[in-house]
Amino acid sequence: MRAFQTIDLSSLPMDGPSPNDLLDRAKENLSIGGLQISMATMKNATWGCERLRTNEEGEQIHGLVLKIGFGSDVYVQSNLVSFYSKCGKITSARKVFDGMVEKDLVCWNSLIDGYVKCGEVDMAREVFDGMLERDSFSWTVWVDGYSKRGEIEVARGFFDRMLARIQ
Repeated sequence: MRAFQTIDLSSLPMDGPSPNDLLDRAKENLSIGGLQISMATMKNATWGCERLRTNEEGEQIHGLVLKIGFGSDVYVQSNLVSFYSKCGKITSARKVFDGMVEKDLVCWNSLIDGYVKCGEVDMAREVFDGMLERDSFSWTVWVDGYSKRGEIEVARGFFDRMLARIQ
């Protein structure tokens, strides 16, 4: 019977290794045969790819996540939405988002932010309108998106709506 080694990077201190160190460590461990990969490893690997915007590694991690059955974890999926959005791969971000059963506020905001950064403010508006819950980041992305598009009055309208909801 073959013994399996569990790789769990979640026990590392938050002020410890950088995202780059976490990604390198995960890649080293994933390339060794006979390993049992933990959910925490996948969470850290997707987080590292998101922070570093490493396209090739991120897509490989995404494939591995699907292959080993961690594709339904909301945290992993949110990291993938954020990763693809930050890398400018908004179609891939939307595909992951649309496949999610449970969506948290982070993934909604990541998709909206990705659309705005890709210049697709109208698509971001569609996502924003579908949100059940919004926070200050959700609103701020809007104000920024419309301001950068030169639609200052629309941006001001969103800003005023945001202030009215807070008060």
